[in-house]
This record gives sequence, structure tokens and C-alpha cells, in this order.
Amino acid sequence: MTDVRVDLDEMITVDDIAERLGVSVATVRMWRNRTHTEFPEPFKRFGVTMVWRWGDVLRWAGQHGRIRTSTARANYQAAFGSSPAPPAKYPGSQDGTRPDFSKPVDADGAS
Repeated sequence: MTDVRVDLDEMITVDDIAERLGVSVATVRMWRNRTHTEFPEPFKRFGVTMVWRWGDVLRWAGQHGRIRTSTARANYQAAFGSSPAPPAKYPGSQDGTRPDFSKPVDADGAS
């Protein structure tokens, strides 16, 4: 097993967060704008650009089941000594997976 080194003070942007966690930039922005997710506040603002400490975002993502990549999972384990929470389930889904919105659904919820 290789030693994983994680720079928790590394400054990252919304684009970096999306890439590292395996989600879209729109998803990161949504997390930021929803007060119930407790997404970390930016560490610093440079005009309209905001930056976060990777460690703050990684800790939040691991605690809330928002890690989608094996690299981020390994970073979390190396930094915090435990496994992150399992991926969050899609709200309203019976099995936790994203519904197929391409299929019509009748009033009873059947496809």
C-alpha cells in the first residue's frame, strides 16, 4: 500500500471541489446555497472567486456521504483515519438510486 499524503490546507475552487468529489460544478453550487447541508464557508474571497481549504471540504464531504471518487475516499482515510460515510442516497427513491426521469410515471408512482 502506498502512503497517501494529503495537503489539508491546499486552497481549492468550486471547479476543483467538483472534480475531486466526482460531481458537477452545479452540484457544488447547490450544496453551497442550501443552508441545511452545512457546507463549509469559503476560506477567502478574491473578488468573485472563492477558495476553500481542501481539508474543510473533504471532512464535510466524508461526513455527509458526498465522496464519489476513490481518490477522495483514500484522501479522507489518510487524513482522518476512518472511512467516509457511504454515498448519500437520492431523496425520495425507494432503493437510493436516482430515478429515471425519462420514463413516464402514473399518478400511483408506477412506471
